[in-house]
Amino acid sequence: MIEEKYLGLINREIDHMISPRQSKKLRKYLKHKPDAQRYYDDLLVISKEFSQVKVVEPPQNLKKNIINALPVGKYTKYERQNVFQRYFETLLFGNKPRYAYVFSAGLITGIIVILLVLGVLSKNNSIDFTNLYGTMGVNSSTPIFHPVENLDLDGVNLQGNIELSCSDNSVLINLSLKTSKDVNVVIEFNENEMNILEFKKSHNLGDKLKVDKYSLQFTSIGENDYQIILGCKTATLSPFSLKIDSSGIMLFEHSFLSSMNNENKY
Repeated sequence: MIEEKYLGLINREIDHMISPRQSKKLRKYLKHKPDAQRYYDDLLVISKEFSQVKVVEPPQNLKKNIINALPVGKYTKYERQNVFQRYFETLLFGNKPRYAYVFSAGLITGIIVILLVLGVLSKNNSIDFTNLYGTMGVNSSTPIFHPVENLDLDGVNLQGNIELSCSDNSVLINLSLKTSKDVNVVIEFNENEMNILEFKKSHNLGDKLKVDKYSLQFTSIGENDYQIILGCKTATLSPFSLKIDSSGIMLFEHSFLSSMNNENKY
């Protein structure tokens, strides 16, 4: 059985959203778990197939042609039959015309929904990280993150690691924390330059999640892994800070820049 933690790492590896440290950890795990390696290989094949699928634009008159092809008059005539004829046909054939009408209506609705989805996907190749995550979210527009900064946390009341990676228009923060008591984590940024796209955690330990236009705040206790993605609204370098405190005592504070250049951090 594959551990849930490594299922998440497998999805991140396939989505190119994993840090070098986590990738190394996953490779070591797969080396000793043949069933996990087979699962990873299968997902990788599916991911490659999805990335090669081309969006097909449906004909403009498809919806109209389908609706016009339905034998509406046949079922209208059926409803106008007298009570005896309706009872006789129901006795012999059941309610097949009614079932056929319901089936046709459902079929039309399904086709319309599919056409609308295809239209939206063909016009907008961007990904909403809030709704799309995992193998099925892979396509050609999936951002590729590059490592920028790696910080180890080695205090008396706080241990862990912070890995910062950047793409062209977003920042990925992989945060691993190990604490013996509650700590408060705060990420602050300029609301005109950045916004929160995704927040994920490995366990349900900790609480008090608060998100607004300019910050993300949450508490953590024990061992937890967090993945936070910040979107960049402008092409310029955008500063943001990460602070960790406990009972009013600052345990860690650092400022970053949304840049793929290591020399731009401060």
